[in-house]
Amino acid sequence: MSRRFLAACIQAPVHVPAGWSSFEGVVQRNVAEVARAAAGAMDQAGKDLRLILFPTQPFSGGSYNAWKTWAEQPPMEKVALDLESSTLDPLRMLCRQARCYIGFSIFERTRKMPGHCFHTAVLLGPEGVVLRVPKTQGTSIAGATVLRDALDKYVAAFGESAILPVAETEIGWIGTAVERELHATEIGRLLTAKGAEIVLQPTANVEPGPDALAWRAGFAYANSVYLLSASPSRRLAEDGTQQWTPGSSSIVGPDGKVLGSIGGAMAEGSVIAPIDLDQLREVRERQRNNTVLAPSLRPLILRQTGRE
Repeated sequence: MSRRFLAACIQAPVHVPAGWSSFEGVVQRNVAEVARAAAGAMDQAGKDLRLILFPTQPFSGGSYNAWKTWAEQPPMEKVALDLESSTLDPLRMLCRQARCYIGFSIFERTRKMPGHCFHTAVLLGPEGVVLRVPKTQGTSIAGATVLRDALDKYVAAFGESAILPVAETEIGWIGTAVERELHATEIGRLLTAKGAEIVLQPTANVEPGPDALAWRAGFAYANSVYLLSASPSRRLAEDGTQQWTPGSSSIVGPDGKVLGSIGGAMAEGSVIAPIDLDQLREVRERQRNNTVLAPSLRPLILRQTGRE
């Protein structure tokens, strides 16, 4: 059975609520627009489009820090989303009907850990929620728990295997992580060790740091995976003002070649590129002498770097 298909990253605007009174309506509007954008990409690419990635927080409209400027300041539990919520039903239905996979991130609340909210990467598929991956470390939104700060409690609730899991799907092994936590070298290595062939990175790409495409090419090559990174194009306030982001949503192959990218700032649309997992083994064999630590060197190097 061929493991070749198309994947897409969507770089589109996100609507930002002006206050708590309009929050739910704006979330529903954003969910509907994400569903329309996904369906539009499928109309453009055809039935071979099986994987679509959206940016970080495409439903709630952005930063909790911005929500704190509202006259009525809601607790994080009110703006966070439960993955069992009917809010996501339009996307669940689309995944079932088109047998596709849709990735994004949300502020998540869960009954297993009341009092905590997470910035969680999510992958939906024909079977429902395929992956939920809370952010482990790195810069985080105020009010969101990162796993490094509640590790024992999280492991007790979900199990150690729920930290940076990788899922086997109809289209291949997929891992995901939130924004810049992928900059920690060990996270990419862990996802690969767990079998990831494709890594999804919902991001906002708004913080200063390394050139986005250069870093993504290095990550994909070093880990011999396909990397999809999606960023919003802009945030649209209800008063008509807008904030553009640097954009640069992209798909990179396991050899480090950029297969497609959407410009930079003030660019919108979708980037669609082929994924060929049948050739991935060949690419990995060709690159492993340069990218995989030799077994004979591993104990020495891990000991000297304090990672033993």
